[in-house]
Amino acid sequence: MALATTPRAVEPLVPMASFPLESPLAPCGRRAGRSSAGVMAQDICSSPGAGDLPAPALSVTPIAAQEGEEVYFWCQIVWKSPDTRIVFCKDGVEVHSLKARQGKGTYSMFFPMMSRSTGTYTCGYQHKDKSNQVRNSALSAPRILSFRGDLPAPDLFITPIAAQEGEEVLFQCQIAWKSPDTRIIFCKDGVEVSSLKAQQQKGSYSMLFPMTSGSTGTYTCGYQHKDKSNRVRNSALSAPQNLSVTAMKPQGLQTFSPHLVIGLVTIFLLLLAAATYCFVRKGSSKFRATRLKGLRTMKCTTPPSPTLDVKGLVCKS
Repeated sequence: MALATTPRAVEPLVPMASFPLESPLAPCGRRAGRSSAGVMAQDICSSPGAGDLPAPALSVTPIAAQEGEEVYFWCQIVWKSPDTRIVFCKDGVEVHSLKARQGKGTYSMFFPMMSRSTGTYTCGYQHKDKSNQVRNSALSAPRILSFRGDLPAPDLFITPIAAQEGEEVLFQCQIAWKSPDTRIIFCKDGVEVSSLKAQQQKGSYSMLFPMTSGSTGTYTCGYQHKDKSNRVRNSALSAPQNLSVTAMKPQGLQTFSPHLVIGLVTIFLLLLAAATYCFVRKGSSKFRATRLKGLRTMKCTTPPSPTLDVKGLVCKS
């Protein structure tokens, strides 16, 4: 690994023994409920939003490694006081710290990847002011470190990728390694949430999860195989899939089927056509009745033909 030849700026970080895992290698990265709070963690690592100084930026390379490989951490801070202490946290517990140097903003370290190294890492810093009061920074954005398996990655499918609370979501993990000793694992945000025992020659494994408000997250799946020497081998994790919770529909709002909508539209058009026909027919009949009445009136009021007054004509001639 190229990073292994890079000179160490500080001593390597050896993960503390207070992070036991149930299996030698955890493909998800970490297990829920396994971290314990340390004394110094109460100040900064266990209170990510309590700091009043700007958060630093943490980078981890690589984000997945095999046991024995080295992982490079560096924490970039803005507050460059010489009294600053840089703190590295794992799962909410302080695991290493460095003394800051005047004008230095980037602090790095190496540590060898071990079975207990998987987890969520953050970094922060502390500053002691003139009144000897310690001020904490906010913690950096978390970075998940996981094992890189040597077996092929499976494929994960989620249906649907967005659902309301109470609905069920189908998870399907398809693997190529069909050993009967394989354990299939489902992970959420780097934490194992469920597992299945593999079956002989079975390549697809499914689970139904009820959707809750806490179901939103990034999911992966992987598997483990125990060889003849009783050594556990991990697969690489599947490509991540995101699942989100959708808002509940308002009460009384119903979804109509396309056939029902088409039927309602057809009925409406038929009623509209009938109403239009009746209106036109009524208007035409009224127009004919008015015309006939006018003709009768003209016929009744026509004056009689004038008579010739012969006497008058003779007198006026």
